[in-house]
This record gives sequence, C-alpha cells and structure tokens, in this order.
Amino acid sequence: MNTQDYVFYGRCLVDGVIGLITLALAGGLAWAIREAIKDPHDFFGC
Repeated sequence: MNTQDYVFYGRCLVDGVIGLITLALAGGLAWAIREAIKDPHDFFGC
C-alpha cells in the first residue's frame, strides 16, 4: 500500500464516521419529534 491508498481509505473512513453521526442525529431528532407529538405535555414539561 502506498501513500495514495492510505489517503483514499482515510477519506472513506472519515466519510463513514460523518455518515454515522448524521444518521444518529437524524434518528435522535426523529425520535424526539415523535415523542413530542405523542405526549406534548410530558415532553415540554408543561
């Protein structure tokens, strides 16, 4: 493996990590919105 291979795999790894974080955030947001719609009083604490 030469330097170019390492750069390529490194970039793929970074893209993968960013993708996972984005998915986690989107999933968390979707869950929060669903909970808020299901039980607004409980979710917003009022």
